[in-house]
Amino acid sequence: MRSVSLVITARMRNAGNALSCALGHDTAPGHTYTVPLSPSGSGTPTHYGAHTWASDSFVALLTNAKRGTFPDGFSAGDLTRRQIAGAVGAIEAEVGEDPSTTWPALLARLGLKLIEVE
Repeated sequence: MRSVSLVITARMRNAGNALSCALGHDTAPGHTYTVPLSPSGSGTPTHYGAHTWASDSFVALLTNAKRGTFPDGFSAGDLTRRQIAGAVGAIEAEVGEDPSTTWPALLARLGLKLIEVE
């Protein structure tokens, strides 16, 4: 299993959660992207993050989907290809062996900080 840290824009959060549910990785209404993020680490979240342990086949699916390539017969529940492409296009990911390295690397690459919830 691979450590996969994920970030999606706040605007596309619901679509990302719907995709996670459609793929069987979450249950409706979707709570995959729950970690609030912003450039300053305060204020209204501009992005949301998540972490999962994923198989190499899932990592390959995500990587290929980011390039616009889906396996023959691929579907994600009731989502259209356009909805899937929109959600996948809004996701940034960092894949590695340990979330203690993938998460900070992804946040640094995107210029984001965790919003501390009180």
